[in-house]
Amino acid sequence: MKSILIIFLIALLPTVAGGEEFVKEDFAYGLILNTDNQGAFYTITLPHDVYVNTVLENLADMKVFNGEDQTVPHDLRYPLPSEKQEKERISLPFFPLFSRQNMSDTELSMRIETGSEGEIVNIERSRSSEGKAPAAYLVDMEERENSPASLRLEWNTDGPGNLLPVIVEDSEDLISWRRVNRATLADLVFMNNRLQHGEIELPRKSRRYLRLRTDNGISFPQLSLVEAIFSPQQQPSTRRWLNVPFTVEKESGRIFLEMELAHRIPIDGLKMEFDQPNSLLKVRVSSINSDERQQYRGEGLFYYLTDNGNVLYNEPMSFRRHSPTKLRLELMENGIGADLESTRIFLGYTPQEMLFVARGSTPFLLAYGNGKMQTSVDTKRTTALQSLAEKDEQSLDREAGIGKQIILGGEKMLALPAPNPWMKRILWLVLVGGVAVLAAMAWSLTRKMNR
Repeated sequence: MKSILIIFLIALLPTVAGGEEFVKEDFAYGLILNTDNQGAFYTITLPHDVYVNTVLENLADMKVFNGEDQTVPHDLRYPLPSEKQEKERISLPFFPLFSRQNMSDTELSMRIETGSEGEIVNIERSRSSEGKAPAAYLVDMEERENSPASLRLEWNTDGPGNLLPVIVEDSEDLISWRRVNRATLADLVFMNNRLQHGEIELPRKSRRYLRLRTDNGISFPQLSLVEAIFSPQQQPSTRRWLNVPFTVEKESGRIFLEMELAHRIPIDGLKMEFDQPNSLLKVRVSSINSDERQQYRGEGLFYYLTDNGNVLYNEPMSFRRHSPTKLRLELMENGIGADLESTRIFLGYTPQEMLFVARGSTPFLLAYGNGKMQTSVDTKRTTALQSLAEKDEQSLDREAGIGKQIILGGEKMLALPAPNPWMKRILWLVLVGGVAVLAAMAWSLTRKMNR
């Protein structure tokens, strides 16, 4: 019964959303969509070429044709991250370990008391260690089904800071230890910027206890937090990154990196790459729309540091999704420590999914790129597909394959139509006529009031 209802609702959907009829040759290019003929709805993730070769910002100059050259309803959506895709963070109990100079590794784990379930309840501390900084830390991972992907450390910041090589070991009995990783903690002041990096990757399966000790014998910083970070059960949609050229502009003693965006791609991320290690740039990011209105997007610190084979770099900067015509990065005065000529800037965007109805015979074709549609009333898409495809909280859509690209009308279809001079004249006549009518009404009211 449910299938009959869905088919009936699909039949009620209009073949064309409205406006004039279009044929495949009215569009510049097309993509073959391969389906298994088993479902009512199909989705694809839009390739980059679709964004490059469409004219309208909302991608309305697209149509999906079936084997009979009839258009079928389609809609666009962004993949929404589910709650399962959020990283889980759990605070872990941790204990400082102290040692005398030249103490062996095994002595670091002496005098440790555990409970009935293996939890650490006490570590005896000798009087000689009072007032000293810890030489290592013991972390109780606790019993759980999944192993964390990484640890995140926070510590009290004092002084100029440094790079701290750390050895990570695990154990099941607090006696036999196995080295599982080597990482570098960073706490640096670089060009008046405080840079702290405290994430340590863990192996896929680690044992119950972890020991973190320094590689060079120096004291450990005073930790204030140890968090276990678990990977999401489902990976979120992956950004695509575009290497964008930029120009260096100087204005009133300030330096700007400016990028022209030829295609209105909805960007939501920014990252930088440096050829030379120990490079840093601190920037203030603004976007410029087609009306030349500038909007502040945030500040970011981008760096690439190396220490004894360990590489430290920042995570990409994220901001609200938007489609600017320009992007402007102002270099902060206290954060310029990189060669601009060898710096590469990447903009990230999350591609949309297209949902379409498999009505009619195959093959289906996505046709895109039509400059004429800028002046057409046919620029709206139906929005009923998503609710139909997710009937009763069950997803009914299937994934379609993307076949080869074909040339339909060619690049000439991307050209915008020349403005009609008669339309401008008619508009001016209407405006002048409106002003004349208002002037006549005002003159008539004035005469009546004078009488």
